[in-house]
Amino acid sequence: MLEGLLYGISLGLVLGLATGPTFFILISATVSGGKSRGIYSAAGIVDSDLIMAILSMVGVGFVNTLYEYKPIVSLVAGVVLILAGVLSYALKSGFSEGKAQGLKTDLGLYIQIFWVNIINPFNWLFWIAVCGWIKMNGGGMLWWWVLVPAFLIEFILNVLKMFLVARLGRTYLLDRIKWLKLLVSLSMITLGAYLVVNGFNI
Repeated sequence: MLEGLLYGISLGLVLGLATGPTFFILISATVSGGKSRGIYSAAGIVDSDLIMAILSMVGVGFVNTLYEYKPIVSLVAGVVLILAGVLSYALKSGFSEGKAQGLKTDLGLYIQIFWVNIINPFNWLFWIAVCGWIKMNGGGMLWWWVLVPAFLIEFILNVLKMFLVARLGRTYLLDRIKWLKLLVSLSMITLGAYLVVNGFNI
């Protein structure tokens, strides 16, 4: 269970510090609408990840032969995380203040950021890899030990980003975005490398 908890904490840090499209909508929403809009944005991000995780859990639950391919699943999950880490740093992210300013209601903002996150195909690959790893390592209570701390940390970090934007300003945070992207990328690559090594040792 300790391994699951550590994996969940690492996963939460990766999710909470990620700098994808939803990160910039969160910044824009906080700048244009204050902390309440930032909270709705953070909730939309976490809720969409939760839906993807649940559906991925259901999907891998039908693969009864997953245990037979435990080394392969670990290798694939590790490679997916490594690629995610490399691409998250290599790909240029854009910031568009109009993305969130054009929405007049908090619910509209929530739906937008939820939708932007959930239609990203790479997010689905990420969650399928994560849930595949959990299932092949026994499932059961391991789901809770991994996913509960992961989503809790993700939400806390998104709220923290919102407060940092409100206090320090958008420009201050965006000027340091490359260091944040590097930190997230290294975390994902490290976690992926661990799974790859684990796959060879099974």
